[in-house]
Amino acid sequence: MYRQGNILYGYFSKPIQDDIHHFTIRELIDDWNREVNFIHNSETTWKYNENLQRHILGFFPSDILIESIGTKEITEYLAYLKREKQFSNNTINKHRTHLLTLFEYATRNDDRYGIVVNPVRKIRPLRHEPYAYKIYSPEEAKLMMRILHRTGKIELEAAVALALYCGCRREEVCGLRWENVNFERKEITITEIRTIAGREVVHHMYTKNNTIRVVGIPDALYDILLEVKEYQEMQRQRYDKAKPYEYVLSEDNGQPWHPSNVTMRWKGFLEHHKLRAIRFHDLRHTNLSLLMTQMSAIDVAKIGGHAKVSTTTNIYGHSFTDTVERGKKVINELL
Repeated sequence: MYRQGNILYGYFSKPIQDDIHHFTIRELIDDWNREVNFIHNSETTWKYNENLQRHILGFFPSDILIESIGTKEITEYLAYLKREKQFSNNTINKHRTHLLTLFEYATRNDDRYGIVVNPVRKIRPLRHEPYAYKIYSPEEAKLMMRILHRTGKIELEAAVALALYCGCRREEVCGLRWENVNFERKEITITEIRTIAGREVVHHMYTKNNTIRVVGIPDALYDILLEVKEYQEMQRQRYDKAKPYEYVLSEDNGQPWHPSNVTMRWKGFLEHHKLRAIRFHDLRHTNLSLLMTQMSAIDVAKIGGHAKVSTTTNIYGHSFTDTVERGKKVINELL
């Protein structure tokens, strides 16, 4: 006999015997996690995939059979994310891509699952929404740093300065060790990250794009880092620690900062001093946006650790306005 289904969407057509096991969406997800996700993806990636799966299983009953999920049902799920969860188009497209991956796995193993056509393929991705972020003007950034310095919160000042002056990501700030700070050459080498995967802190000996990059230390940051180093040495003696603190961002007992603490302390500082709220990551955007007004996209991509120059131009293309005008002026004068 044939499984019964919606012929309009045609997501299966293979003859199946009654004694064959019918798989649920939860079983498909468990199989894919065990055979693909946990083997081929980094811990950060498979934790992110698990987050997508929680939403999927929160919408579809966990015991629903995969042959009962067609294009119509998946379209309803994506509409639910937009309507009820108010997710952006870009986030909804990630859910679509994950469902596409799950059902692609099922079709490649059609002898096991009985699915021969991927129902997600008929659903077009939503229109990409330009990435929205806020940045500080140079005047705002200078005022914010003056206020932060007066608070005496030296390690928060270091975290903010690393993002604002060097364009470091939060996970790079949390993973920066003193051994990678060269005071003599005034350079920091970014080689590793400490980030959050699910509810756990994970440490990777590589950066987001598997690159090692060297960033110069501006004078203001140099002074801050020296002050942090001196403060930590005082705390080391106070807590009778045998070894110097390992991380630039360390608690008084020598343990590295939890990545969430960076975000919470930054947010608390802005709220307390009634400064315009931007995300901690937007300090990196401020840095790279300012660099784009004076440097080439290729150089900014290297400093920012972007694998592709197109990433830099797509995100910070608005910063080209002055560059375009200067280029036009040069050509007019020379030709």
